[in-house]
Amino acid sequence: MSQILLYEPRVLLRSLVQHLIDGKSRPLWPHQISTSYITDIRSSANKSMCVLVGVGGVGQNFAELLRLFRHLKMMKVKTVAWVPADYLYLTKLLRAVGVNEVLTEGNLTNELTATLQKMAAPWDAAIKRRRVPDISQTELDILLLFSAGLSAKDISVHRGCCYKTVFSWKHNICMSLDIKTPDQWLTVLAEIAQISTLYQQR
Repeated sequence: MSQILLYEPRVLLRSLVQHLIDGKSRPLWPHQISTSYITDIRSSANKSMCVLVGVGGVGQNFAELLRLFRHLKMMKVKTVAWVPADYLYLTKLLRAVGVNEVLTEGNLTNELTATLQKMAAPWDAAIKRRRVPDISQTELDILLLFSAGLSAKDISVHRGCCYKTVFSWKHNICMSLDIKTPDQWLTVLAEIAQISTLYQQR
């Protein structure tokens, strides 16, 4: 890989990641502001890059980050993200939008170096994207509207579509994320809401 792009606004975790990468002959491009990070990646993404993101630190830019991951998947850019422990459905969501590897913050020291070594291999030999059901851009948008507190009726009005269509999208989302019960659905929405407010940039 020609360049590692890092977005982790939390100082301690960013320092840890930089320490793990330093001295390994890997050019590192750290960002502290997610909006400029997202803009820069969209304009310069290529297969030789590896994008690293501390998802627990993205705050209100979480929705845009998910859209970025879908874009990077289409561009075949290698991606690694880490999340706080016990965010099961957030992990599934990240994989469904195309993230190659999802790590947990508590295991970064043990997992990140080994993951980057595999990522450094040529694309065909590197870590393949996990075979999980994709979530479409429309389905992702619908999920984000639900997580923002909108009801199915609200979403149908907002999108200018039939009420039943919203439920069809919701069904597809549940299939992609292996959601089988109403409690699991609420857990997904709660995890998205929490991660969107867990860290607020100043």
